[in-house]
Amino acid sequence: MICEITELEAVRVKCPYCGVRFYQVYTGNGWRPDKCPECRRDISGLMSGDLETEGPFYLPVRMNPVDGRLCESRI
Repeated sequence: MICEITELEAVRVKCPYCGVRFYQVYTGNGWRPDKCPECRRDISGLMSGDLETEGPFYLPVRMNPVDGRLCESRI
């Protein structure tokens, strides 16, 4: 897989179900991940006020330029 380093817009959110904080990045197809990495609950339909967002931040990530998939799992 071809990977290039690019900067993605990210926000830090708080899961309203378990309270863990994590980054969501905007990939062009929406905000990812759309499930909490801790409790695995779907947060995709929630409003930003429910998620207590912080940011935006600009994170350097490795991404496939052809299909837009992330080449790393740290986000």
